[in-house]
Amino acid sequence: MAMSLIWTAMVGAAILCGLATGNGGAVAKGALDGAAAGVELCLSMMGVLCLWMGVMEVMERSGIARGLSRLLRPVIKRLYQDFSKDGKVMDAVSANLSANLLGLGNAATPLGLEAARLMAQRTPGVASDGLCMLVVCNTASLQLIPTTVASLRAAAGSANPFDILPAVWLASAVSVAVGVTAARWFARGWRLPLVLFFSLHWPFRMLAAALWGLYKGVDLWGALTDGAEKGLKVSLRIMPPLIGLLTAVYMLRASGALELLGEAVGPLLTAVGIPAETIGLLLVRPVSGSAALGVGAELIETYGPDSLVGRTAAVMLGSTETTFYTIAVYFGAAKVGKTRYAVPAALCADIAGFLAASWAVRLLF
Repeated sequence: MAMSLIWTAMVGAAILCGLATGNGGAVAKGALDGAAAGVELCLSMMGVLCLWMGVMEVMERSGIARGLSRLLRPVIKRLYQDFSKDGKVMDAVSANLSANLLGLGNAATPLGLEAARLMAQRTPGVASDGLCMLVVCNTASLQLIPTTVASLRAAAGSANPFDILPAVWLASAVSVAVGVTAARWFARGWRLPLVLFFSLHWPFRMLAAALWGLYKGVDLWGALTDGAEKGLKVSLRIMPPLIGLLTAVYMLRASGALELLGEAVGPLLTAVGIPAETIGLLLVRPVSGSAALGVGAELIETYGPDSLVGRTAAVMLGSTETTFYTIAVYFGAAKVGKTRYAVPAALCADIAGFLAASWAVRLLF
């Protein structure tokens, strides 16, 4: 429903603004250009996604995710002290966090939902402090390799698609730290007011996964091809929404609506270090991942993957999450109606992520 409202609002605003500014012809052309750009973008991303999904499959089968889960257990026990002696909850939470770090989104979500359901059994219908922390940690994105964002930059012709990794990690760390801190603070009374290294990081990770897989006796080629097949399915799955959303985004830009919006809030964003051109991404990111991907892709394509705006958009995509979607899915699975302070804490993490992404890009580039 949210996506239907967002898409209709974007198209409606583009048409109205196009009529008001006399850009009706440009809006119509923008619709065709956007649809074509969506197909081209998905095809250009497909190779990177297939390759990385294959590497992820090798990591999963060789036990790297399980090993990381065990390493994270001491940290997780401190974050979820109320559940530190509940083995099932700790297993699910640590596996969820390790899968998120490795970019195994398909595995992370069901593990997180299982943890949410187990936590909710103690306080039916009301979110416990542990459940709020789980949701906040999943809305504050933290992953070692933002594959989709890197594939967007590669498709746009970036000289080094992975050079944003330090900025993504820094912004993600700030976002998670603020989210965890906010959750802890609200819990007490929530009702009160290095270029070469990073260029070779991905190849080294692929080699490490392959060597560990061989050591563990994993069928590397089978895992790689199975993962690539999953990557192909992901590419095909995101193509329809990307076509629709890029059509709407191109229409909005052609109508002049995004330019007017940027002029209206530009001074405020500039004052805090955020490029005014990213206003559309700021608005849709907490609501829809598909919409954010479409808006981010258009920014990277328009301004260039290695520009200030392009890099900032990429880091924002890599260090933040679709907050409201995640909250709805997790609390819905746990059958919790009273979410307590989860929403404000998660929004604190979002705001911190957007600010940190902008500052990190200016600091490192």
